[in-house]
Amino acid sequence: MSEDEEVQTDEVQLEEAQISARELRAARARMGISQQELAQRLQHSLRTITDWERDGVPNFKVARIRAELGSNLVLPGGRPLVEAASDMALLSEIMALLSEIMRRLAARGAED
Repeated sequence: MSEDEEVQTDEVQLEEAQISARELRAARARMGISQQELAQRLQHSLRTITDWERDGVPNFKVARIRAELGSNLVLPGGRPLVEAASDMALLSEIMALLSEIMRRLAARGAED
């Protein structure tokens, strides 16, 4: 793969990782909650949620928002990010396993 192709692939992945203002509003509507309730869940101010619903979610907050909103967000093309509760349970299990692996690697590194 050429450098140009790698850059294009990275750009596509970045675009898919972002959460647009429209996507955030739609996810909140699917959840049936107000901006204030979303702000409380995400531990941000109402002003921040209002800004995100106007301008989109900043890249450095995307992972946290995706984790909180889960299946209420959709991928490009309208497919849900998480298809069902079992998918969310599987993702949670994977995250727990990865955390344990990271903990063990850190402990092993401290021993060396």
